Amino acid sequence: MNISFTKKAIVTLIVGVIIVMMLLSGGYVYTVSPKFNERTNAENQLKTEKQMLQLLEERSFDDEEEVEEETTYLQRKLPVEPLVDQLLLDFQRVEALSNTYILSIDIDQNRDAVFIETEEGDENTGEAAEDSASLKQITVNFSVRANSYEELFQFLSEIDRLPRIIGIDSISFIGTDERVMIDDETDILEFLVTVSAYYYPHLPQLKDELPKVIHPAPRERENPLYNH
Repeated sequence: MNISFTKKAIVTLIVGVIIVMMLLSGGYVYTVSPKFNERTNAENQLKTEKQMLQLLEERSFDDEEEVEEETTYLQRKLPVEPLVDQLLLDFQRVEALSNTYILSIDIDQNRDAVFIETEEGDENTGEAAEDSASLKQITVNFSVRANSYEELFQFLSEIDRLPRIIGIDSISFIGTDERVMIDDETDILEFLVTVSAYYYPHLPQLKDELPKVIHPAPRERENPLYNH
């Protein structure tokens, strides 16, 4: 491994992470409720990534293992391949932790990343949007069932906690009159959620350091419908 060459690739990957975080923290993606419009976490992550970049530029990697650990950590946030299998496993964990039920999943991948600028966007996020041309976007549409709004909020919160950088694009509910009634006493909420994950395919030399996908034991019920 050419450590000097790989260090440059790591810097490029960190820049990609920073660009995505700038766009998310700049109000491009979060268009849900005010609860999910708070950008504190994203802004804190952005500061952290900038600090990482500064430290990295000041360091020299002499240890191949150290380089691999650095790239693997970064690729948990912004991988160089889609890693759709890992996304599906993450969403299964989100489902379990929020006590919701994913009825269906539709995934659209290999698209160029698209960020819609809001009036709140500043010059920095505008420049970041121009620099995002190398990013690819994976759009995921969920149909989800929950027993309460608390479970819905938990579902979205768990997505926000995932290591992968994911933006919540939209959420829509079935109307009150159309709620699915399981019995006379329980209202079951159904809602549609669209999220976006990203990857940076222009650093193929980092594929060997991709995070390993660990598949759990098969679940008792079938996986949600997955359409390419």
